[in-house]
Amino acid sequence: MASARSLVAKANNTNVGSLILMALVFGSCVANGEYLGGRRGLAAVAGNPTVFDITKNGAVGNGATDSSKCVPVPKGDFLAGPVIFAGPCKSKVTVEVQGTIIAPPSGYPTPEWFLFEHVDNVVLTGPGTFHGKGEAVWKADGCGKKVDCNLPPTSLKFRNILNLDISGISSVNAKAFHMFLVKTTNVNVQNIKITAPAESPNTDGIHLSNAVNVHIVDSLIATGDDCISVGRGSTNVTVERVTCGPGHGLSVGSLELGWFVSKHGGGHHL
Repeated sequence: MASARSLVAKANNTNVGSLILMALVFGSCVANGEYLGGRRGLAAVAGNPTVFDITKNGAVGNGATDSSKCVPVPKGDFLAGPVIFAGPCKSKVTVEVQGTIIAPPSGYPTPEWFLFEHVDNVVLTGPGTFHGKGEAVWKADGCGKKVDCNLPPTSLKFRNILNLDISGISSVNAKAFHMFLVKTTNVNVQNIKITAPAESPNTDGIHLSNAVNVHIVDSLIATGDDCISVGRGSTNVTVERVTCGPGHGLSVGSLELGWFVSKHGGGHHL
């Protein structure tokens, strides 16, 4: 099999939906996945999302066969359109990002850039970066000035996942939320870095909805909106040694708790 680098062109020489997606296909944990949502955000230019099915590449989605893979994204700058990893699949999947994955500057037909859905036992690790190119849409989306608007896409969404481990990655200038965890259980987030300018609208660092048993630790989240926002249905959420700012700090529902830096093992438990 060719190396991942040989399958990928540098971002300044390739179109949206570059061959980085071909490199990912060898390790994604996907079966019969498709995007079912409606259009959201700015006009799409990136085309339909890429959906991977590793059952066609030797993986078996029966929860018993060891189909674990490591998805390597090597050093370098790579352009990628929207990507969906969709299950059901219970085998362990590790996505290791060494380089920088860059989003197309304009919108696309999905409400998220990367979506992991119905895939259990997911490990997303760095030290690579997801660059959302939000600076290209923040002024145009109008969401900083009005409530009724179409939010641009989330950079990384995790939905209906049991056992999720995120570590060592960076997320820069998401178009809207950097990470959105919905209906996820047993989540560990550590040693990540999330950044966006103070004036960037709706760039929540991590947003939780119906998330259970979530531990966020030893991270820097510096965005223009909530550092961590805890939405309805989320329980047993622990935040330790996380530095926030310049945004709104920790938000629980409509309650803002302000900036916080938990030290010496202390933290917030919700």
